[in-house]
Amino acid sequence: MNIFSEVSANTMVPQYAAQGAKIVKRNVVAKAQLKSIFTAFNFGDASYATLKAAALKQAPGATDLTNIKIDYKMSCICGINTVDVTMYADAIKY
Repeated sequence: MNIFSEVSANTMVPQYAAQGAKIVKRNVVAKAQLKSIFTAFNFGDASYATLKAAALKQAPGATDLTNIKIDYKMSCICGINTVDVTMYADAIKY
């Protein structure tokens, strides 16, 4: 059993906004957390759909995201695993 560990990583999604897309708000941030206790009990939702919905709430009128960066931080202390997910993006409207 692992007593303590901590790992961080990130992902970048290439810009794909269609020509003519208008930036509604730059640098929207959405956060989510996953938690697991001895891998028997698991809690949380950090899916892209959940993060995208949270980010779009910050930019009324926006319909999509571009310039997406997602940071992950995982820590494990005595069998309790926590994954913090933070997404940064620009909100756009087609």
